[in-house]
Amino acid sequence: MTWQATATDTNSGAFSYRFSVARAAAPLMIVRDYEASNTFAWTPAQYDGWFRIQVTARNNSTQATAVSVVGYQVTSLASATQAVVSATAHPLVALYSAPPCPVGSSIFVEVWRAAQAYSQYTSVVPCQAGTSMNFYLAGMRASTTYQLNHEVITGSKTTVSRTLSFTTGSIPASIQLPNFDVLAQPTGQSSLTQDILLHSYTLYYPRAVATDFLGNVTWYNPSVGILQRPVTGGTMLLTGSDGSDPMNGRGQLLREIDLAGNVVRETTASRISEQLAAMGEPQAIDSFNHEAVRLPNGDTAVLASLERVYPAGTQGSTAPVDILGNIVLILDQNWQLVWFWNAFDHLDVSRTAILGEICTNTDPGCPPLALTSTANDWLHANSINYIPADGNLIVSLRNQDWVVKIDYSNGNGTGNVLWRLGMQGDFKMNSSDPYPWFTHQHDATYENGGTSLLSVYDNGNTRVAQNPGLTENSRGQVLQLDETNFTASLVVNVDLAVYSAAFGSVQLLANGGYNFMSGWLNPGLFPYSIDLELSAAGVAFNLESIPAAAYRSFRMSSFYNP
Repeated sequence: MTWQATATDTNSGAFSYRFSVARAAAPLMIVRDYEASNTFAWTPAQYDGWFRIQVTARNNSTQATAVSVVGYQVTSLASATQAVVSATAHPLVALYSAPPCPVGSSIFVEVWRAAQAYSQYTSVVPCQAGTSMNFYLAGMRASTTYQLNHEVITGSKTTVSRTLSFTTGSIPASIQLPNFDVLAQPTGQSSLTQDILLHSYTLYYPRAVATDFLGNVTWYNPSVGILQRPVTGGTMLLTGSDGSDPMNGRGQLLREIDLAGNVVRETTASRISEQLAAMGEPQAIDSFNHEAVRLPNGDTAVLASLERVYPAGTQGSTAPVDILGNIVLILDQNWQLVWFWNAFDHLDVSRTAILGEICTNTDPGCPPLALTSTANDWLHANSINYIPADGNLIVSLRNQDWVVKIDYSNGNGTGNVLWRLGMQGDFKMNSSDPYPWFTHQHDATYENGGTSLLSVYDNGNTRVAQNPGLTENSRGQVLQLDETNFTASLVVNVDLAVYSAAFGSVQLLANGGYNFMSGWLNPGLFPYSIDLELSAAGVAFNLESIPAAAYRSFRMSSFYNP
């Protein structure tokens, strides 16, 4: 349903609107922060009952606000004793509505089809008083019948519901998707339970798409947007665009969507810039890009770009130069800014991009520039990883060939750079490889939340540039780090037999193998990406997407526990 607000003011000025929602007496949660649009599309899906919908109108010139609240009752699709499964606007997603279950119990839904090796399970969630329990179900092929039921856990007792059937629809012709070619079928060495492959496509088909091992599409985002990360519970974080934005709309929106494609919450680059200014950072961000990840406490870490103009002589310039940098933003559960790390304040701006990269306003691989039409692409940060052991963050800086650790300390940190990993950094590499260090890397991640094994996709751009007469490929790497003695050793250093100049990801799988995704091969008319699973015995699975450029991919057993 769509809510529409109207506002008037005796003072002149344009209005912006913030929408918040709460069920019953629960605290209001901001679902869309201040934007110019006075309408808000809302899809209640998890619980029934009474809701409060609040809109705050703001005069942007005077900052005066006014508030209006209305109540709305959502009724259950389920009966008091029987579950119901309903189609949604998404042809591959069903809404499963279970009757109320006892407080103190928990509930989840199982989905399977004939001849399918493994069932999918939703998250296990606690039962709520006086409401039905509702779940979006995804991971199903088009035009296929599935069986569904729910289970209620009360202490040591599990009660299983009757089985329902649901047949998915067909994918509309208007949804453009890559073609999928299975180059190597899964083997007994494959991580068979992680049979969902979720891809974040960009440039050619900028949407998220999931397939199974056979290349069948099992989910897609109905709207265009760059998937950053899936979130436990069945939502996804994306950076998106608003066509009305004066800066072409690239990366001006940060969104969380549910599996049906509905917006769960949203904020804008301009709104975060307002909050940065209130915290003492006057420079507005250009866009959200390259990373958004949910932290264990429910906060969200996001990467954004911003610029500063420096005097002649900076980075070898002969005139004042626009330098493009990065900022890490930490947003609370209301997506309000609570902490930030500005790279300009903590890194040496005289250290130029290793390969002298430049961004222009017409380059789709760059954020929209606000200060000039051309900027030195100094850092090009492309991933954030949280470290549970000490509450700090590591950030991958592609154009510096570095991964840096910053003092976050669960929101109490100074932002100081604790170390720099990579060529000319703080670690000594123990390896006989003639060029052991990663360059222009992606997806730097501590494995299993630890502090010693760090995986990274080594695109290898600097290595390729320095060895023009040799055949150099991208690599999948795992490094053993000793932060006390500042040494690094290569545990895994796999030649991936292809060169991906941009994009890519690495994932440790449940069976101990790795999934390496090379995201942008053969740029031009027929670009493609490859997912390659390697086990100790060799290639365990290989999937090609064409034409496509993929930023990241994720192997998952379900959409609810990625």
